[in-house]
Amino acid sequence: IITNLDEASNVYFRQLDELNKFMSEKGLPQELRVKLRDYFRFRRNCRAMVEWSSVMHLMSDSLRLEVAESVFGKWVRAMPIFKDCPRRLPAMLSAHLSSMVLGPHEDLMANPMKRECLFIIEKGLVAHKGFILEMGTLVGVERIYSHDVNDGLLTCPPAITLCHSIALCIERDALLHVVSEFPKVQATMRRVVVRIIFREAVMSYARAILNSVTQIGRASCRERV
Repeated sequence: IITNLDEASNVYFRQLDELNKFMSEKGLPQELRVKLRDYFRFRRNCRAMVEWSSVMHLMSDSLRLEVAESVFGKWVRAMPIFKDCPRRLPAMLSAHLSSMVLGPHEDLMANPMKRECLFIIEKGLVAHKGFILEMGTLVGVERIYSHDVNDGLLTCPPAITLCHSIALCIERDALLHVVSEFPKVQATMRRVVVRIIFREAVMSYARAILNSVTQIGRASCRERV
């Protein structure tokens, strides 16, 4: 009975035993072993947060709507691209969200398996564009219209985790499909994203010009010397 009551702990310790065996067999360095154990410990502590999606899918449509509004409504409406969105939008988005557990110093934008995804910071600290992102921040909006403009303008700046973190991810096509049912939200989202893309392009061009001028100045100084 006691064993059945704490099945989650049993699973965790089995995974930890398998991890220790794997690390010993492969001769992993001690620093990496510590990092892996910390990661699995964090996963265990936040297991309830990571597995919320499986519970959501067991609910009726009306209950899922209420829960999604309570959990995600505030986050979604705080995002400029979803300003004044209808009550149904958070619930529809929640059906396409999945969780990722990340260790320190990982780059969300560099994950090749999530190249077409956007991310919402659910827990932890993430550095992006010189800022520490708050919980509920949407990362990767440049990817929304990646097929509508020159891809050269859409290189997303790194988003580096500063500690163990949890991010919700949603695929670009799933997001566009949901938003297509809300024309006003769709128009607002496109306007905001295009503005962000334009600003990033201008800033990239300005940095390139500044670097070019700096290099020319240095070359000129060397010639004088």
